[in-house]
Amino acid sequence: MKQFFLIFAGGIITTLTITNSAYAQSDSGLNVKDSLIYAKNDKPRGSMFDVTPAANTADNKVINKKAIKNFSSGFDKAEDVKWFPLKDGFVAYCNLDGKATRVYFDKRGSQRYTTKSYDEKQLPKDVRGIVKRTYYDFSIYSVLQIDAENKIVYLVYIKDENSFKTIRVCDGEMDEYESHDYLH
Repeated sequence: MKQFFLIFAGGIITTLTITNSAYAQSDSGLNVKDSLIYAKNDKPRGSMFDVTPAANTADNKVINKKAIKNFSSGFDKAEDVKWFPLKDGFVAYCNLDGKATRVYFDKRGSQRYTTKSYDEKQLPKDVRGIVKRTYYDFSIYSVLQIDAENKIVYLVYIKDENSFKTIRVCDGEMDEYESHDYLH
């Protein structure tokens, strides 16, 4: 089951990298590997900057009413909520507890998974400790937290003067998901 979840999380990670970059950078100042991967299935139709909350919530016939209801009951403290249709469902962008948050729903309105983008200060101390024990000379510049199937996966984006890496942490275990060297 753990292996299945890590594979599933890897797929989500690939899908979310580019859309997370644009949203996180515009709303929270985070810089998540600008435009390295383009996820066609996750691209919202329309711009998130030209949609007003009143025009894209319950009045919008495109968004499933069950998704809106499920979101409202589980994320009642969310601010700046914006909805977008996706190829395979819907996504609600919002700010929750100072974190750029996305909640993904299938076409029937059932919640699939949630992502949160934030900086090192909001990273749980135990996760930060796991990463810093090995990568003590690296600075953490961004975090993407994925909540799915009652599991949490943290993608911790780190860098030093020569490279940047994506470190994946799940259930207290860490692995290096990606690594890239800077061109000098």
